[in-house]
Amino acid sequence: YEAVTGIASEDGNKDDDGNASNVAVISDAQVNELIALADEAEADKAKVCAWLKVESFADITVKQFQKAKNALATAKQNKASA
Repeated sequence: YEAVTGIASEDGNKDDDGNASNVAVISDAQVNELIALADEAEADKAKVCAWLKVESFADITVKQFQKAKNALATAKQNKASA
């Protein structure tokens, strides 16, 4: 979160030791939504993926989606107000 928005996250960097390996990933439409937000915010997509501990936006889990969307929306707002 901090890498995307410059604001520290409340939940930190939780490592689940691979326990999320059977979790559903987001839809193609959700991937495209996050990519569009990242582009609008001029966010570094590699840093977003590293923050979420995924290889690509297509690997973002349903549980991570809202967190990623909120972070990118905040980054977009910060960019617009800068």
